[in-house]
Amino acid sequence: ERQGDHGDLVWCVAWHPSSLRLATGCTDKKLRLIDAATGQVTREVEHGAVVTSVAWHPSGNKLATGSADKKLRLINAATGQVDLIVDHGDLVWCVSWHAFGARLATGCGDKRLRLIDAATGQVEREVEHGEEVCCVAWHLSGWLATGCRDKKLRLIKDKALASKEKFIYEVV
Repeated sequence: ERQGDHGDLVWCVAWHPSSLRLATGCTDKKLRLIDAATGQVTREVEHGAVVTSVAWHPSGNKLATGSADKKLRLINAATGQVDLIVDHGDLVWCVSWHAFGARLATGCGDKRLRLIDAATGQVEREVEHGEEVCCVAWHLSGWLATGCRDKKLRLIKDKALASKEKFIYEVV
């Protein structure tokens, strides 16, 4: 058992897709990269507020973080440099990479799911939800699932996102 002291609440954690590395987000406003084999923190990246979500790019070469400062950050995993910042209307609760790494989905306190082009930071689409979007996950097949404070799970197919249909399934 290895334990790493973060000095504050660990809010989120994500495994690297192909190695024993972790990324954590904390209430002390830091993203930490950790070597799980040794428990050593290998890099810290300051944020403007609590880091609420973290996800590794499928290639493992960058990360996406969401924060209470209403920003999505794309971060180079090797250097810790913030390559792109995308402003949101409210706290970014969750972030998920599409399987091919070209797009991201974010869920926010402003009741919106946002689909974002990872190369440009351009918001491709916003989808209103009944309440805050608390969690989001892509499936390899292209399905997107969101969980919301309105107690609903929504399942959205890529085709619906492209055609501007609202939802394929809404599960109570």
